[in-house]
Parts: sequence; structure tokens; C-alpha cells
Amino acid sequence: QGEWERADALLNDMQEQGLPPDAECVASAIRACAEDEEWEGAPAPVRRAEERGWRLSYECFEAAMSVCEEAGRREQAESAIGSTMSAMRQSEEAEAAVKESELEEMQGAGRSTERAQLFKLLKTARRRADVEKCFAEIGNLTSEKEYVSAINAWGRAGIAERATMSLEEMHDRGFPPSEAAYGAAMTACAKAKQWKRACSLLEEMTARGLRPNVIHFNIAMSACDQARQPERALTLLADMQTLGGAPSLLSYYTATAACGCCARERALALLEDMAPRGIEPDVI
Repeated sequence: QGEWERADALLNDMQEQGLPPDAECVASAIRACAEDEEWEGAPAPVRRAEERGWRLSYECFEAAMSVCEEAGRREQAESAIGSTMSAMRQSEEAEAAVKESELEEMQGAGRSTERAQLFKLLKTARRRADVEKCFAEIGNLTSEKEYVSAINAWGRAGIAERATMSLEEMHDRGFPPSEAAYGAAMTACAKAKQWKRACSLLEEMTARGLRPNVIHFNIAMSACDQARQPERALTLLADMQTLGGAPSLLSYYTATAACGCCARERALALLEDMAPRGIEPDVI
């Protein structure tokens, strides 16, 4: 007996003993055919494996095809196992594509989790270096919510210019700034005592079709208070009743504080104006 015949006999014996040969065993039988130059025997282990339901790999088919090709019998081999090879290749390619898709999905989920953690850290960052480090790892911002977080972070770090730049970038990248985004940018300007910029953002909101509320006006008046601009604060208080709704206790407190430094009579007049509006002045 040649080597391939003994190998083929061993495959049969394994099956009879209840041990279905695996792909490597079948491949070994095919290699034995190559050693004996028995090209006709090469497809036999493959066909037998198919008939008996043994699980083969594409490499087994390639090995059989290679043996036949070396003997100049490729056409016969393709007739015997070519269609099965094609079907198995397509199946393995489809399985590989599914695995790749699953891997990309897992990696995407990991990146999403990591990104969420970075924004969580950003909420507690106060120093410029910490904020910049977070953004270096986050990369491009991808939503209105992320931009609002960015503007708030720059404001906490005391960098109003970066906050307003983020607001402008938000608009340029196709994310229409919301009331929340403008409020965050105005707060950053107020903390930096940039009252003119805070007021211009309030005007910009209206120009873009957004309706500022009491909170936006209070932020702008707070900026005026810090910059000692009582006339502008009083103008904002008046505009608020037209554009932003009824002034709150905080609104009057902020306007009164702005007048307290150099317009005490106006401050007292504001206190008198509160009662008819149903607002009770507190101790502050």
C-alpha cells in the first residue's frame, strides 16, 4: 500500500471507532497523496468527509487542488470539488465579515464609553491644563450637547475667548447654537468681566431667532454689575420685560447691585418697583 492508501484507511478506522477525523487529519491524508503522486486519490478524503458530515476547513480543499494541479489535472479536480470550494470560500468570507463587524462594534462601544468618561472628567476640571488635556483626548466635538459641555468647561477654567470660539465653531459645523449654548457662553464672559461680549451674545440670540429668557438677562446684568455699568444693567432689566418675561427677585437684586456703586437713587427706585410686581425684597 502507498502512503495515501494507509492514510485513507486510518480515516475510515477513526470513523468506525466513533472519532470523526478533523480537518487536520483529512489534510494529512491529502498530503500523503502528494507524496505518492496519487492525484486521483487527493479529492477522495474530501468527498468522503463531506458525505459523512466531517467539518473541513478551506485549506483541505486547497491542498487537494494543489496536488491535482501539480499533476496537471486541475480541470478534473475542479469538476470534483470546485463547486464545494467556492461555496466554502464564500461561507468563510461571510463569517469573517461578521466577526469583523462585531469587532468594530465592540471597539466602537469601547470608544463611546471612554469618550463618556472624558466628558465626565471635564465636568469637574477647573484648571486650563486639565481642560485642554481632556479636549486633546476627546478630539472633534460631534453634537450640540458636547459643545455645551465644552463651553461650560472653558468658562469654568476662566477662558472666555475659547468659550465663545466654541460657540462660533458650533454654528460653523452645522450645529445651531441653542439657548443652553448661549447661556454657557454668556456665563463664561460674565465670569471674565467681559460685559460687552455678554450683552452682544444676548443680542445675537435674538438675531438668530432664539428667545432669551430671564436667566440669560440675569447673566448679562451680572456681567454689567461686575463691570460697574448701571445704565446698561437697567436697560437690560427693561428689555427683559419685553423679550424675556417677568423679572425675578434675582433680576432686581442684580440690577440693584449694579446701581449701588454709583446710582443709589436708582437702586432705591428699583426696590420700590418690586412691590407692585408682587416681588418681596429680602434682606440681601
